[in-house]
Amino acid sequence: MTSKRAAALLALADRVDRGDGDLRDLEIDVAVLALGFFVIPPRYDGGRVGYGYINPNGQQVIPGHGGSQLVPEFMRSIDAAATLVPEGWEYTFQNVNGYPEATLTNHTIQRTAWSAAGTLPLSITAAALRAHAAQMGAV
Repeated sequence: MTSKRAAALLALADRVDRGDGDLRDLEIDVAVLALGFFVIPPRYDGGRVGYGYINPNGQQVIPGHGGSQLVPEFMRSIDAAATLVPEGWEYTFQNVNGYPEATLTNHTIQRTAWSAAGTLPLSITAAALRAHAAQMGAV
């Protein structure tokens, strides 16, 4: 049975594959769902939503101004997208006949995650989200 979080990761991977919506909104959704970023509500009507995270020392990191400057640009940067690949997964990023493709494989759990989205960063991000879901037992 797939957990709610794994199902949400798979649904987000499908949205990334399609490039649904604003790319920055997708990046924020990835940060919140896959990386554990948390939402900081606006302090007043019309204020900006903020985002923070817990660093390896257990401290909250919250930006001084603005909402999303901590969130990496997963949809625009191959390097940022590659940081989403889970530990222990082998990866292949390639352009096959004009189609950017990402394939992630974990031999320990015998699972593969794949995507061929509109750009290579989108493909890597979607495949990484599927890999995270696979680690949670998603089918």
